[in-house]
Amino acid sequence: MILSRQVQRLTAQHNARSILMGTYAQGQDYVYVSARVVRAGDAMVLGSADFRLPLNNNTRSLLEGQGGW
Repeated sequence: MILSRQVQRLTAQHNARSILMGTYAQGQDYVYVSARVVRAGDAMVLGSADFRLPLNNNTRSLLEGQGGW
C-alpha cells in the first residue's frame, strides 16, 4: 500500500480525491523524473509519466538547495 495513514488524513482534511507523487534521480547529464497521480481512496494509479530534464545550471541550483526539490 503506497498511502500512509498521514497521507489519508491529509486528503481527508483537504477533501482531496487524488495525489500527485513521484521520485527523481540525478544522473550525470539529466534529472530523471517519475510522476504519478494516485486515487486517495484505494491507491489506484490514475496516470503516470516518466521524463528527463537536462542537468544544467538551473536544475542544478534546484537540486543544491535544502535536500533537493
